[in-house]
Amino acid sequence: MEEEKPPGNQPKFLKNVVTVVSERAQEFGNKKDLEVGPEVIAEITRFVSLVAKSTCGDLKLFSQHAKRSLVSPEDVLLLARKHPSLKARLLAKLADHQTAKTKPNAKRASPPTDSRKKRKT
Repeated sequence: MEEEKPPGNQPKFLKNVVTVVSERAQEFGNKKDLEVGPEVIAEITRFVSLVAKSTCGDLKLFSQHAKRSLVSPEDVLLLARKHPSLKARLLAKLADHQTAKTKPNAKRASPPTDSRKKRKT
């Protein structure tokens, strides 16, 4: 059987996955007083790559079925429909994102300044 390839820009994707998996494995190992070997990190990286490829494929199919060329938040929620806790977290993130988009810019305009220099009297 042919080796599955990760989605997107493969070298950058794999490098990022290896970095994150290595960091998390080291954190876990430190908490449990265990050493996580490179072969374990390689297998976890392979698993994450396969899951990411499958997830991206599903999202692409959902958007195509809806006759769209871009994946929407609704597609992501559809993907998470069988995982209530994940769906709840995604809904919360989506609400936060929508709230942030509707809030006016927090920066205030500076009060106009008088460009003339004041003279001492």
